[in-house]
Amino acid sequence: MAKKSKDIPVFKLLDFVKEHSIDADAFSNDFIIKIDTEVYENEKIDYLYRTEFFFVVLVLTGEITLNINNQDYIASKHQLIMTTPNDTKRSVHATKGAMISGVAFTPNFLGQISEIKNLPEVFNYISYQGSPLWFPDEEDFIRMKELMEHLSFRYLHQSEHPFGKDILKNLFNIFLYELGGIAQKYAPVKNATFTRKEHLVMQFVNMLQKKFKEHRNVQYYANELNINPKYLTQTVKEVSGKSAGELIDDFVIQESKLLLTDASLSISEVADILHFSDQSFFGKFFKRHTGFSPSEFRKIE
Repeated sequence: MAKKSKDIPVFKLLDFVKEHSIDADAFSNDFIIKIDTEVYENEKIDYLYRTEFFFVVLVLTGEITLNINNQDYIASKHQLIMTTPNDTKRSVHATKGAMISGVAFTPNFLGQISEIKNLPEVFNYISYQGSPLWFPDEEDFIRMKELMEHLSFRYLHQSEHPFGKDILKNLFNIFLYELGGIAQKYAPVKNATFTRKEHLVMQFVNMLQKKFKEHRNVQYYANELNINPKYLTQTVKEVSGKSAGELIDDFVIQESKLLLTDASLSISEVADILHFSDQSFFGKFFKRHTGFSPSEFRKIE
């Protein structure tokens, strides 16, 4: 069941799969891949929702129409859709015989399997600024399609090879690098070149991805970037639509939810992992942003 974030439901990966009866080729709590699957005309989601995962979709045949961040996008053959956890989404329509391949993964999966120390800056940038619909040429599209197929095979057969997990790990890193490269070539952005403010926001997001567990104070990031915290907050708001503090809170809450779904961790341990001074402070922070205490959140899972 989807979790509620005010009036917009937020889906965990497996809950989304169950809700829409998706028969995935390979899946876990944090990773799902589906190859060469038909999107039926009546498979519509007529309400807005968010997800706790990234989603990369290749359109193989036909057309699908998606509403992402309150804008309709028509994706046709050899086009790519990239959505992030912050995006609002709604499926609208698919033509008869539309086929897609897709891979979804959570930030937690990225942390577990990715060894990329610095994802391409543009990859971070498009998470907040770019268009979700990309137009790769046939060669790049086919390469991404083959990578997805290889990922599916290696995930399903990892136990059959003595180095199966290592192969999967390295292949996923290659997939991310290819995705970042395609983003630089094809992802439409609002400006052909980054302004000074946009570059600052990319630096902030890069740093935030690495440091949000230890540092939740805007002042820390402003100091690291050698700027005034008020200027950082205003610039991030101007570029991304959210203030620096709101983005910090988004990262912390998203990670909190992921950790709380791990029944082996106590709430106190989750608070400790996220560097809260104590469980009570963590509980107040979590409830202020979600409407639920950590223990209540676990009960509705």
